[in-house]
Amino acid sequence: MKDDQPTRMVREYSTSLKAGVAAIAMCFPSIAAAQDSDTENAEGADGQDVQVTSQQPNEEGVIVVTGIRASLADALQQRRKADVFLDGISSDDIGSTPDLNLGEALARIPGVQINREGARRDATISIRGLPGRFTKTTVMGQTIASTTRGNNTGNPFGIFESAIFNGANVIKSFTPDTPSGGLAAQVDLRLNSALERREGFVVRAEVDHEETTGDELPKFFISGAQRIGDRLGVYANFAYSEQSFRRDTLRLNNYRQFSGAQVAGFADGTRASGTGADQSAVSGTPNPAFDLPAVGDNGLDNAVIYPRAMRQFVQNNRGERFSFSAGAAFEVNDNLELRLDGIYTRRDLSESNQDISIFEGHNGFNSLVSPLSAPVNVGVVDWDENGTEENVYLVPRVLISDSQTAIENRSFPALDESWAIYPQFNFENDNWRVKGVGTYSEARGRSSLNQYSLRVRFRGGGAST
Repeated sequence: MKDDQPTRMVREYSTSLKAGVAAIAMCFPSIAAAQDSDTENAEGADGQDVQVTSQQPNEEGVIVVTGIRASLADALQQRRKADVFLDGISSDDIGSTPDLNLGEALARIPGVQINREGARRDATISIRGLPGRFTKTTVMGQTIASTTRGNNTGNPFGIFESAIFNGANVIKSFTPDTPSGGLAAQVDLRLNSALERREGFVVRAEVDHEETTGDELPKFFISGAQRIGDRLGVYANFAYSEQSFRRDTLRLNNYRQFSGAQVAGFADGTRASGTGADQSAVSGTPNPAFDLPAVGDNGLDNAVIYPRAMRQFVQNNRGERFSFSAGAAFEVNDNLELRLDGIYTRRDLSESNQDISIFEGHNGFNSLVSPLSAPVNVGVVDWDENGTEENVYLVPRVLISDSQTAIENRSFPALDESWAIYPQFNFENDNWRVKGVGTYSEARGRSSLNQYSLRVRFRGGGAST
């Protein structure tokens, strides 16, 4: 069986232009006097400037505070100056946590929940209890194409290496210039301008141990920023990691009801059921636990059910993931800055396999089901969804003879990639502030399915492939 899903490509274009007139600040005399006083205190007796620091600098240099403290202060200032309700993480928060992807890093923000059910570690998120499709993902306030599969999955943050970003904000209230599509919230990923970055190069290499597969996974990160003259700056970030992880799942697919004659047979011993303290031995001994009337005291039918079908899934995923960001900024003059940024990410899970074992008990002439535990009252439930509620009693443990068994293997490699470029300009003088941003983004998600299935049917049937 082969099911090739067509490649899904998404393109997004957007432009935005913001302009505003700077208002004239009116200050109280006391504030102006305080500013003059501070200026005077910062000047020496002979009129020369003196820099005020935490300790008196020597004549050879000046003490400059950088690093983690500056990064945390910048993140705090963004929250203070924001016109909306937001929370976020800085680049140091991302780099100092053992998160496997960008989605896990975002889950550290209050109010963000990561979806861990996906077998591919797509790391989609939900905010305010709404599915991921109600959360808008942006980069520097601009849209980015997503490889989303399905209606409720949202953006798969698991395809991104978190190290290429300078932080992320989760915006929970909106303004008129907020991109549409984020009913729950907007996740805005930050990229600092090349002129705002500290010059230098960083190389980091790690080896992670994946407990689910026992593999050692290398990963590395390279980052560099350089000023060319006083007005031009460039930067680039590259992060790579090998992917290998496993997910085990045990699922009860459906339940089936014992007939009234079977329940009565378990009670009077004409049908075999579990006996003894742990009811592990099966015999035709009367079992008073099944002495239940057909109708309960509340007038509803009593239904005794058992787990009919069980499926065990073992999924292994192997591949690689890398993300890249780069940009340049040019300060034309004191009022105008030109900037270009771009990102690219790719996750290739070329070796994805799923082994499935299926066991089904039909409780018919050729397949006998014997209870190995007493029925447990789980309440009034419409368990078979036929529109009628019943008093449901569940038998957790059963012995199934001549069950139907299926063994399946599925191979479904997947490739996800997304990229975007963001040209922009910023103009500001004493009277005007104008900002223009353009966006071009594409995303592609591709997967295929090859399945092999072997089924051993119950007595009277045959094997099929």
